[in-house]
Amino acid sequence: MVNNWLKIIQRNLIPPRCVLCGDTGFADLDLCAGCLGDLPRNLCCCYRCGEPFASELALPSLCGRCLKRSPQFDETYAPICTVTRCRI
Repeated sequence: MVNNWLKIIQRNLIPPRCVLCGDTGFADLDLCAGCLGDLPRNLCCCYRCGEPFASELALPSLCGRCLKRSPQFDETYAPICTVTRCRI
């Protein structure tokens, strides 16, 4: 209940602004709808390191690099692919 009030106050005092272009935020995010739609999604990637695969796979898989030498962590959550034009 308290968190909800804090969100309401924050939304009214400091409305969300897109960190990429400065427009009004979308759905309480600090991204506008246009920039959110332009971000490349990392839908099919290695579940260990987040490296995007060239083609879509049915099951979670490891890339060749992780199969050859496993990193020191178990899993990566990488919803946005930053290998492309997502540099500021």
